[in-house]
Amino acid sequence: MRLEDIASEFRGAALGNQGDVTAYRELGLSYTSGEGVSYDFVQAYKWWSLAISRHDSEPSVPELFGELKEAMSKEQIVEGERLAAAWPSELARNQIKAATAGNRTAQLNLGFAYLSGYGVPQDEAEASKWFAKAAEHGNSYASVMLASAYINGKGVPQDRPQAYKWLMVSMKVGNADPQVQKMFRSLETQMSAKEVEDGERLVAQWQAEHPATTPPAGH
Repeated sequence: MRLEDIASEFRGAALGNQGDVTAYRELGLSYTSGEGVSYDFVQAYKWWSLAISRHDSEPSVPELFGELKEAMSKEQIVEGERLAAAWPSELARNQIKAATAGNRTAQLNLGFAYLSGYGVPQDEAEASKWFAKAAEHGNSYASVMLASAYINGKGVPQDRPQAYKWLMVSMKVGNADPQVQKMFRSLETQMSAKEVEDGERLVAQWQAEHPATTPPAGH
């Protein structure tokens, strides 16, 4: 694969996921070395700054970032900081566009953005709305987040049968995470027989409405 194509893939990953620190780090390296892109210390500053802000575990990044800053003018650093500060809003706009078009991964990421206030105003109700859209499309992670919202009454009314439904849906579409199973068992012990019955009814209704749902790859 050409270096230009590799750099393009990292740009796509950076746009597609607010937490993809690997893409941020690699873009910083690309702009510093000129591999696949033109040399651009300001862009390198932007991406490494974002990688560090997202808690990149690669130990060499802070050192490389420090060396980069020493090679930059004050004006370049100011511009790099401006671009890094503008990135969350730019990312959110991209996520909103993709989520509105029905991309379930973008819907999940947008839910996390609203939950944390990353690039958009923090809004638990809006977060739950996007988790619900992604969950309806079979995203198992979104189902868990929506279940958590119903358990805790965050952005939606507290509703244990709905939480039961979405945890069960998450497992039915392929989520084998032991923590999800533990969460489900804990919830079940807190529910009345009537609540469990209602939850089972909601699960059956969801399955009837989504007969073609299969475990999505990677979910």
